[in-house]
Amino acid sequence: MVASASVGGATLLPRVVSFGAEVAYPKLADLQLAHKKAGVISPGKTYRKMEWEFHMPPQETFDHINLEAAMKAARNSGAESLTLYTQGHWGYALYPSDVAVRQPNLHYDLFGAEISLARKHGMSVTAYYSLQVNNQCGISHPDWVWVNDQGRVIPPQQGRWYTLCMDTPYRQLVLAMMNEILSRYQVDALFLDMFGVQVLGYNMWGHYPFCFCQYTEEVWNKEHPGEPYREGFQTREGWARRFQWLIKDTMTDMLDEITSVARKHQPNIAISVNGGPEWFPNEVMQKVSYIYTEPLPCPSGISLGSILMRGWGRQYFEAGVPLYPAHYGYIDTYPRSISRVQADALIIQNARTHWIGGSPIINGLDGQGFSKRWFREADDTWADVRN
Repeated sequence: MVASASVGGATLLPRVVSFGAEVAYPKLADLQLAHKKAGVISPGKTYRKMEWEFHMPPQETFDHINLEAAMKAARNSGAESLTLYTQGHWGYALYPSDVAVRQPNLHYDLFGAEISLARKHGMSVTAYYSLQVNNQCGISHPDWVWVNDQGRVIPPQQGRWYTLCMDTPYRQLVLAMMNEILSRYQVDALFLDMFGVQVLGYNMWGHYPFCFCQYTEEVWNKEHPGEPYREGFQTREGWARRFQWLIKDTMTDMLDEITSVARKHQPNIAISVNGGPEWFPNEVMQKVSYIYTEPLPCPSGISLGSILMRGWGRQYFEAGVPLYPAHYGYIDTYPRSISRVQADALIIQNARTHWIGGSPIINGLDGQGFSKRWFREADDTWADVRN
């Protein structure tokens, strides 16, 4: 095979190429054995992370879930690391909380049990936390909900969940939960989902990013005496100044506060957020331990998100592989192996795969409380990654 002499092609070639010369490639079996002996791999380095999505509504039950079998299925499918939920979008704690509202039908420590089983099977653990989307808090505390300049509630996420303002007392609840979770459970990483949703929504869909609740106005007016919050939006300069304050107030400062609480209990914990440099500002990206994004697909099946992250120059980054095939333009080309095609595209770009999907662990599902099809799909997705 003759490679192109172009500059781009030359960068992919070895330093010295001679026809007929043997190249000392490492043996795959030796690499796999060394990898197997490495023990638990940190979430920041594993190439096979699985997320057990757990956005359970209040009526869900949990008494018929075989966690041991589900954990074994995760490990057998190739998972090296698990992202386990402490709180989903409905806003219920999945552990015995003293400060938050516990899931009404959960009668045991689900999060704690999952951690113990993950350790038993040699997998590292990331604690998942839904930050700005908390439905039960929005219902219980309407004044905590993000509102527009007309005082109307911003439409719930995907028509189901309320978005909360980080200037309200909800901020202190978040920090209290962080303190509770990370003082009680030993985990390897913390993953903040629904982080900076007002900036994400503005950058992705053009949504107006500002909250106009009484708390936000009070915080701004206290920090900027003589410059009323609402009046400043009448000029381009005033708008920009408030946008930069919004980023600092709800993103960089919030991340600093959470990081301080987390590392007080676990100094070496890795911290990441849902979103990459295509959405969030540089100061946020420089504070996280590694960058994560859910891929931006295109008809060829190549993940634009991971291309952007690779160009960002950070050492470790990962990209989600969602089990939502209807979202992808290349479904007709590869109708039976969507996730595998996407995972291969990510590996080519040196991105770690983070396997996510629609609630694989559901009470009584498939007789054991988890989707056997979902785990088979994960196994197929990671078939090439393991090699």
